[in-house]
Amino acid sequence: MDKIARGGKPAIEIDRGDYRFYFLSPGRYYLKAGNEPGQIPSADLLGMTAFGLDTYLSPNRIKQNYALTYYPGAADARSAKAIDLQPGADLSGIDLFLGAQQSYRVQGRVVDPRTGLPLPAANAGVIVTYTLVDGLGARVAGSGLVYGAWLLAGAGLCVLVFALAIRRRAFFREAKKMWRPGLIAGALVLPSYGIALWAMTLAPIGLVAALRETSVLFAAILGARLFGEPFGPRRWLALVLIVGGIILLKLPAA
Repeated sequence: MDKIARGGKPAIEIDRGDYRFYFLSPGRYYLKAGNEPGQIPSADLLGMTAFGLDTYLSPNRIKQNYALTYYPGAADARSAKAIDLQPGADLSGIDLFLGAQQSYRVQGRVVDPRTGLPLPAANAGVIVTYTLVDGLGARVAGSGLVYGAWLLAGAGLCVLVFALAIRRRAFFREAKKMWRPGLIAGALVLPSYGIALWAMTLAPIGLVAALRETSVLFAAILGARLFGEPFGPRRWLALVLIVGGIILLKLPAA
């Protein structure tokens, strides 16, 4: 189990299951232990520090999932018993008995209740929106590169401020490890993004947008060649459809 005491220090736990909380202020407390519903098991959190998750992990953590339990053994917070800590008091015998629980995988589709369509359709609407904003913005600015540079600079500044305000330590920790590939990726963003914006100032936005989305084709090929990802029948079918769409775009209108 991993335990954090609000306003105190992390609990120290030994292999017998004992725990202690230090430096707690007098007051009323509720004790709970186990896995929150939908919580990622603590062992899996080890690989998520790159996303800025500062989570305390007990050195004696285990992979087994246990049902969330409130003292003195309730499954619901409304049935939990309060623990009143008086000044100078040293409480003991606050025991919790947890039951192991089986983990399951849930699979299904996420549907927009307003349209009844899967969310990819909503994602398509987002793509259409930002594509139109990009195209019109580049035309108003008179230069796709100027528009792209200002947009990326503003977005980068907002992300930096947010990261420093919310995950300062995680930001600097990951920056030390990832600054080289980060600089390379950042240097490539403006040219690749700027080319599409420049094209939107010269050609119809719809035509450029359709060609821009063919980048998934190159991503699939690179994934197969560089990372050994499978290139099965579905990907071949998608490749044929993409190429067919490009050919249709070049055909004269009827």
